[in-house]
Amino acid sequence: MRKLALFLSIFLFSCVKGTPATPLKVHNELKSQLEKEVNTLKKDFQTLKNETNGDIAKLQFQIISDRKRADNLIFGAIRGTQLGMRKLFGTFAASISVAFRLFDTRIKELEKIHHKKTKKK
Repeated sequence: MRKLALFLSIFLFSCVKGTPATPLKVHNELKSQLEKEVNTLKKDFQTLKNETNGDIAKLQFQIISDRKRADNLIFGAIRGTQLGMRKLFGTFAASISVAFRLFDTRIKELEKIHHKKTKKK
């Protein structure tokens, strides 16, 4: 139990102070993975735009934009905790929850539109 407590205290200290390279490395890896995912989503958006009318494509693009904004807020929160700005973390957390609520709402709208289109056929 002591070893676990020691490990957690060292890890949390390093995340807050940003001294070791590990948190920054993890941050950069996450950022590159999410950028690849966003590029894939943009390609899917172009395909969707070519195959359907503009309504679904516009909504899909809004979803992609919301996802990108949420990812940027998460990165800001990670960097903020690394730099020792723990007070700002609450603001980032609130912004993230709002962004994800918008994301969820737009996905539901997209499902409704898709359901109406399949029902007409």
